[in-house]
Amino acid sequence: MELAAITESAKIRSTLNPMSDADKGRKLSDEALALARELGNPEAEARILWNRSNAETYVGDIEHAIEFGKQSLEVAERYNLREQIAFTLNDLVRPLTFSGEPERAMELNLRARDIWHELENLPMLGDNCAAGGFVNYWLGRYDESIDDSEESYRITKSIDNTWGQSTSRIWLGVTYIEQGRFELAIETLNDGLQLGLDADVEVTATICRVYLGMAYGNLGRIDQAFEALEKTVAADRGQFAHIWRPVADSILSTLHLMRGDLYEARRRSQASYQDLRPVASITAADFVFIADAEIALAEDEPERTVELMDKLLRLAEQAQRRPPVAEALLIQGRAFRTLGNHEAAQASLHRALTEAKELGAKRMIWQILLELGRLEDDAANKAEAHMFYAQAEAAVSELAESIEDVELRRSFESLHDVKEALRS
Repeated sequence: MELAAITESAKIRSTLNPMSDADKGRKLSDEALALARELGNPEAEARILWNRSNAETYVGDIEHAIEFGKQSLEVAERYNLREQIAFTLNDLVRPLTFSGEPERAMELNLRARDIWHELENLPMLGDNCAAGGFVNYWLGRYDESIDDSEESYRITKSIDNTWGQSTSRIWLGVTYIEQGRFELAIETLNDGLQLGLDADVEVTATICRVYLGMAYGNLGRIDQAFEALEKTVAADRGQFAHIWRPVADSILSTLHLMRGDLYEARRRSQASYQDLRPVASITAADFVFIADAEIALAEDEPERTVELMDKLLRLAEQAQRRPPVAEALLIQGRAFRTLGNHEAAQASLHRALTEAKELGAKRMIWQILLELGRLEDDAANKAEAHMFYAQAEAAVSELAESIEDVELRRSFESLHDVKEALRS
C-alpha cells in the first residue's frame, strides 16, 4: 500500500495537471523507485521511471527525461507491460522532439497510438493525436498536423474531455497562423483558451494566449495582441515558463518595434533571454533570436542580424525544426540587402521562398516576394522587380480577401508592408 500511494502521488506531481510540482515529483519518484526495486516490483519500477521522465521534461532537463524514459521502456518491454509501454512511448515524444529527434519521436508516437487503439483507451488516444499534431508541426508537415489535431479534438469531445479538447486546439491554431488563415487561428485559439481555463490547466491557456498575440500581431491588431501577451508575462512562473515567457516577451518586443518604440522593444528582447534554456526552449529560441535580429536591423547593425539568423538556422537544422527557417532567411536577406550584398541577399531570399512554398506558409510567402521585389529594384532590375511585386500583390490580396471580419481586414491592410505590397 505504501508503494502504491507514493507512486500515485509521484504521478500526480510529475504529469501535466493543476497539482503538478516537478521538484516534489522527483523526490517522491526517487523514494518510490528505491522501494519498488527493494520489493522486486517491475511494474511499479517502470511506472516510477516514467513519472520521473515526465518531471524532467517539464523542468526542461531533456537529457535526463530521455534517460529515465528509456529506462522505463526497457523495464516495461522486458516484462511485456503493454499499457506502461504505451504511456512511456507517448511521453518520450516531447523530449525526443526537443532534443532534435522528431522523426524518432513520431515513430514512438505511432507505436503508442497502435496500443491505445488496441486497449480502447480514448483519453490517451486523444492525447497521443495531439502530440502527433505537435511533432508534425515541428517537422513542417502542416496538413498532417491539422489531421492529427482534428482527430484529437474529435476523440476528446466525444468523451467530454475538456482538457484534451484544449490541448488539441493549440497546434491546430498555430498551423493556421503559418498558413495565413488568421481568422480561423484566432477562433481556434480562443476556443482552446476557454477550454483550458474551464479545465483549470493554466499551461494550455498560456500557450493559446501566446499564439493569439502572434495572430493578432500579424493582423495589425496591436492592442488585442498586447492584452493576450501581457497576461502571459504577468502570470506566475510555472510549468514550461522557460519556454512560454520568453516567447511572449519576444512577440511583445516585435509589437513595440511595430509601434516605433525601440527602447521598449529592446527591453522586452533582453527579458526574453532570462528564461531561455538550451534544448528544451528551442521553441522559444525561434522567437527570441528573431526579435533580437529585428532590433539589430532597426539599430543599423545588419552584421549582428546575420549572425543571429545564422545561429537560429544552425539550431533549426540540428533540431530538424522547419517552421522558423523561412522567416530567419527572410530577415537575413534583409540584412544582406542593407549591407549592399546583392548576391547573398538573393540567395537567402530565394531559399526562404522555396522553404515557405514547400510548407505552404502563406504568412511568409508574400513578405519574401515583396523583399525580392525591393532587392531587384535596388539593382535596377526592373523586369524582375515588377515580377516579384506583382506576385507579392497577388499573394497578399489572397490573404486579405480571405479575412471576412471587416475590422480585421482593414487592420491587416493598414500594415505598412501590406500597403506597399498592394500598391506595388
